[in-house]
Amino acid sequence: MSTEKEWDVFVCHASEDKEDFVRPLALELDTFGLRVWFDEFTLKLGDSLRERIDEGLALSRYGAVVLSPAFLEKNWPAKELNGLFAREVEGRVVILPIWHKLGKVELLKFSPLLADKVAANSADGIKAVVTKIVEVVKPEALEMQEGIERVRRLGMQLDEQVRKADNRLYTKLSVTAPGDIDIDQLAAGAKPGIIASIIKDGVRVDLFAADPESYARDPLKVQMVLRQEAWEKIENALKTGETVTLDSDLAPEVSSDLVSALFPKLSPEFVVFGPSPDLRSIKIPARLALKSGIDQIVYDFIEIGVDRAGTHEAVLVSRSTLPLTLEFTLRVGGTATFSLTLAFAGHEIGEIAKARAALKMLAPDTTITLTDLRSGTVILEAKASDLAKLGSSNTPDRILDEFIQAVLNVAQKTSQRITWPDRAFTRDDYIDALTLAEIVSTGASEGTLHSLSFSCPVAELEALRGAVKLGSTVCVQFPKPPTRHIFGVDVDTGPCFMWFVPSEITEANPSENPEVLRVKLKVEASVKQVFPRFRPQSPA
Repeated sequence: MSTEKEWDVFVCHASEDKEDFVRPLALELDTFGLRVWFDEFTLKLGDSLRERIDEGLALSRYGAVVLSPAFLEKNWPAKELNGLFAREVEGRVVILPIWHKLGKVELLKFSPLLADKVAANSADGIKAVVTKIVEVVKPEALEMQEGIERVRRLGMQLDEQVRKADNRLYTKLSVTAPGDIDIDQLAAGAKPGIIASIIKDGVRVDLFAADPESYARDPLKVQMVLRQEAWEKIENALKTGETVTLDSDLAPEVSSDLVSALFPKLSPEFVVFGPSPDLRSIKIPARLALKSGIDQIVYDFIEIGVDRAGTHEAVLVSRSTLPLTLEFTLRVGGTATFSLTLAFAGHEIGEIAKARAALKMLAPDTTITLTDLRSGTVILEAKASDLAKLGSSNTPDRILDEFIQAVLNVAQKTSQRITWPDRAFTRDDYIDALTLAEIVSTGASEGTLHSLSFSCPVAELEALRGAVKLGSTVCVQFPKPPTRHIFGVDVDTGPCFMWFVPSEITEANPSENPEVLRVKLKVEASVKQVFPRFRPQSPA
């Protein structure tokens, strides 16, 4: 059974042929997805040809050998050279000859056996050489390339036909997965400037106007026979900017002179009406302010995009890389709605804390103001209570708030960037965060330990035993206590002093240092830890 090789093909060649032929050959092979190894296979006088070939085949599926005057000048043993191209692995010939600056007459003089082998010839051009190699090494790549070329030719022919029918237009053709068409995917795939899309048998044709302004004055005409229900849906779509799909029952007849000329047998199964994809390319730099009493949260820059827009209603959505997403629905002569949702994964804890505070601020008396930074125009200004649908919950979550604040404190005190991972926080995360927040805020922490291990000087062991006997408090310094973590971020708390009451010495084992023992204790009651790095400084 064959094993996976690191390379598809290695190219064995004379150093004189490397730059003018071998390197361009390797680059062209790479465009077909072949993994090519050639830098290590530059042959020099004195090299062993057989050893180099064996070395290449150990890591490659095939080997190509460039036969050139420079190659033959290396004076390889005739027996070794003649047997080279008969090499087989698992029943297949694996060495592919390439003639470079060498004709059959010259090769006959050197080796009649080699001259008789079928070979690629650089005189036919690098593309021809590559085609012959790919046919053997990776034929499916050649089939794919040929398929791409057929699609390219088809696209050129179709574009030519469209320009003949209407010279204001041009096309772009793409291949899609055959089968049922996803309407949402069709709408999402629309590109800015597009006029129409036609999808049939896994091929998508998008029509564009060469001059959009000129085209807008005289657009393509589409004739349709619609049922009353279909017309009502279209009217509503024009008002709201929503996408509507009409099947052949609602739109029994649909025709266009251009489409009919290009696809005379095309009978639409459905028609999709929706907002222009140009709307989705609109970006509005905006400022968001939330104010409740004397409290205010401001986002000086939020990028707002248009999700949909009709004659009576528009929906704006934030597209900034923030942990909050805003959605505004604006209506002509009616109430607006506003929603704010949070997504923590991948965001820095400071950004999350601010977004969480913004969400909690959404009380009925909160004023929400959205301003266009380009013109200073106020897009929306309203009390939260005036919005028909707030669209977000400001119910306090004490545990979540405590956790976010604790992580924020740790990040600020240690000057570390802590990012929320792609998961919810756990009970262990919560405990670690609150413990670390206490340490960085007060320089101390108190908790329960059942046992404790540390290095104890031999000279102090008796004193430790006395503390166990009397039940007195012991202080031990840990120059480097165990590292603590929040969301995979190491938090170095520095040296630590620990006060505790030992109840029993369970182990006292020698260490690498004969003057120090590794001691393990049972501990009574709570343990107090002090971290000098974070102790408040006393005034002088």
